Amino acid sequence: MPFTHNGEFQHDDGNYDNQYNHSLPSSLGEYPLQMVLTRASDATIHEGEVMDLELRIRQKTQFLSLPLQLRYGFGKNKWQMGIRAGAIANHALNVESETPDLKPLHSAIHQRQTFVGAPAVTDLEKWTFDYAFGLDMRYRISSRVALSMSTGYQQGFTPVYKDDAVKNYLQAVNLGVGFHYWLR
Repeated sequence: MPFTHNGEFQHDDGNYDNQYNHSLPSSLGEYPLQMVLTRASDATIHEGEVMDLELRIRQKTQFLSLPLQLRYGFGKNKWQMGIRAGAIANHALNVESETPDLKPLHSAIHQRQTFVGAPAVTDLEKWTFDYAFGLDMRYRISSRVALSMSTGYQQGFTPVYKDDAVKNYLQAVNLGVGFHYWLR
């Protein structure tokens, strides 16, 4: 973020304040930022000098996922292997962010006050789409009972957030175990 003297005003204690209103791009969406940074009266910062900011954010997003996958299995004995591939539609339900921690990394700059907003569920695309593929293994204990294990990889091809400078795509690795019982 470039430093500017144009918006600078002198505070009661003799130090100079700068007010900033920005959107911080991150892999978790655009974060609205309002902050007042203070420059000590005896510190010199050149116009346009870049100030590095450290921003830490934790966020949880909930989706309802609807998979459409095809599975091909081979093997007729106790062990059966399979491959599967398909698409997954995700519907955005909720997004929660912890209060972000923002620190200026310049020796002459100090924070006076900061407000960092968080993306809302309205900032999310309502529907995102992923492709997925994986491997399955099944072991038949009897004609009606089997144990299974599956692995999978999922990657989004539509971004999670609308109109952001930083594009964020869902990505997941899955491991599942199961117990099957046929009622025939």
